[in-house]
This record gives sequence, structure tokens and C-alpha cells, in this order.
Amino acid sequence: MAAARGNEHIIDTMMRARRRRGRPAGRTGKDRRRTGKAPAPAVDPLSRAVADSAVRCVEAYMMSEREEVVQSSVAYLRALCDIWSQRKIDARDVWREVDGRLQVSALLNRLNRQRAPSVRVKRKLWRPSSTKLP
Repeated sequence: MAAARGNEHIIDTMMRARRRRGRPAGRTGKDRRRTGKAPAPAVDPLSRAVADSAVRCVEAYMMSEREEVVQSSVAYLRALCDIWSQRKIDARDVWREVDGRLQVSALLNRLNRQRAPSVRVKRKLWRPSSTKLP
């Protein structure tokens, strides 16, 4: 079994660890061994909506379907807003954070485009006036 786990795909390893963390309280120890695999955690409908809209958005992007990208992006943002309201997170806080990150990235882009004055000065290359050697 240990050798088989060494060749296991990383996603399988992650899902097994997630199932262990998300296991219900009554299903531990010998109880769990008798029933075989731990039951998959129940998926919240809101989580499903976020995942589905994100996948649809990426698929549309890969297929170059502009209108579908727009529609699925709106669905994704709407699902995110639902999550924020469910968790009592003010949307203004999220958009303020997004705005701050955009401003920092714009500033860094501007700084990277500018060059230091010492780099702008062109060096005059030495060129011999004659090809004759002494």
C-alpha cells in the first residue's frame, strides 16, 4: 500500500488529506475502517456555483468565446458576492483590496519601464582609427 501511494497522483493525495480533515466526528478509528473509505464531504450549493462558473469561464476563454467569458465572469462574481454576504464580509472591503492591488501593480509597472539615468547614457565605444598595428 505504501509503495502504491508513492506513485499516486498529487490530486489524489490532496483529496485523501482533505477527506481526513473533513471527516465527521462519529466516523473515527475502527468505525471508519469497517466502512471502508471515508464519505466524501457534502458540497455546499454555493461552493458548487462558484466552481461551476469558474470552470465555465476558463473553458470559454480557452475556446475564445468572448460573450460566454463575459456571462460566466458575471456568474462567478455574483457567486462570490453571495459568499461574501453569507460570511458577513462587506463587499466594499474586498473591492478596496482589489483597487489597492491594482494601484500597486500599476506603480510597479511604471517603475519597471523607467530606467535609471546612468543606464540611459550611451557609452561611446572605442574604435581604432587605423587597422595598422605598430
